[in-house]
Amino acid sequence: MPSSSFPSFSGISFPVEFGSVQNLTNFQLPSLITWSDENETPEVTPVQRALQPSVAKPYILTEKDLLELHQLLEEEIDGPCWVKVLERSDTNIRFKGHRRNSKKGHLMYRTITIHEDITTEILRDFYWDDEFRSNWDAMHFKSDLLEECKETGAMLVHWIRKFPVVACYRDYTIARRIWQLGDSYYCICKGVPCTYITRRENAKKVDEFWSSWRIQPAKSERDGQMSASEITLFHYEDMGMPRGIAKFGVENGMWGTVKRIDPGLRAYLKYRASDPPLSRYVLLAHINTKLTSLPSTLLQLLEKQDGSTSSSSSEVETNKCSSHNKPAAAAASPDVMISKLVVCVGALALACSFDRGFLMKALIFGIPRRLVRRSRRVAC
Repeated sequence: MPSSSFPSFSGISFPVEFGSVQNLTNFQLPSLITWSDENETPEVTPVQRALQPSVAKPYILTEKDLLELHQLLEEEIDGPCWVKVLERSDTNIRFKGHRRNSKKGHLMYRTITIHEDITTEILRDFYWDDEFRSNWDAMHFKSDLLEECKETGAMLVHWIRKFPVVACYRDYTIARRIWQLGDSYYCICKGVPCTYITRRENAKKVDEFWSSWRIQPAKSERDGQMSASEITLFHYEDMGMPRGIAKFGVENGMWGTVKRIDPGLRAYLKYRASDPPLSRYVLLAHINTKLTSLPSTLLQLLEKQDGSTSSSSSEVETNKCSSHNKPAAAAASPDVMISKLVVCVGALALACSFDRGFLMKALIFGIPRRLVRRSRRVAC
């Protein structure tokens, strides 16, 4: 199984070859026995393709991907490009949400969630464990582990997610990898092309997907000890529908989504306390790449290789701040609000019928609830 050890920070051009998830025997038929004509191209199975470097190369995640996450983490929470969406707290969680534009023009959301009485290791495993995900993620329909790297713990997964109201599906192939620095974890998930898997019929294939986060210890509000864990998440993807509809649903359903995740996390904590066999996803999470210094050292290396500086990148990002990031104006009248909601519902149905895609979980649970609430207010 081709693999390479994790190189030092002397450069970023280092291939990490993925091996097959399945174990293959070394048995081969004698060369004299053939089952096809000489000129016929033999069929290559997904398992064999997964072992070929030419197929595995597009799925590589390197320190350059880690740098992208690090640069976002270095930005000020209330910086000029970020618009505050929500700040709430509950018994076990504290939450902040912000919005901006990604480099590709998609809506990017940054959320900072602090979970009480949770270790960083459990939080890391919780989000990585696809076998347990269906117990708390209502949108999770199916997942498969396609390839893995036993040196770095990196993996290629195939996800299918479902819009529960109108049965729309979205199809993802995602490369994932974790870097560890002390008690902190940098988790990268990026959509990548994959030609050898069978896609679900009528599902929307999503190529533009980036969801990455840092998990680190945090101070508890209960006893002042470092017994809580903080996860800072950055997420964007091609939603496949009008920007205004996506923003409306995501932001109105954001808090409800966060509150539903925490019970799943507590259930996972109890599940792990029973000492069950660990899934392959969790075992790979434990192999993660260890760092000995802050990722900021990588920035200087990339500046020398690419001939670009972080300041120029920051200037480009600052210039990309558009009117989409400006705070909303004063609340509209009830008549105007009703008209907007009617347009929203119509556009949502139209988007799903054409695209066969679905919104994020927050959008799904957000729109119906807001429609009911605002209709009641108008009726009163």
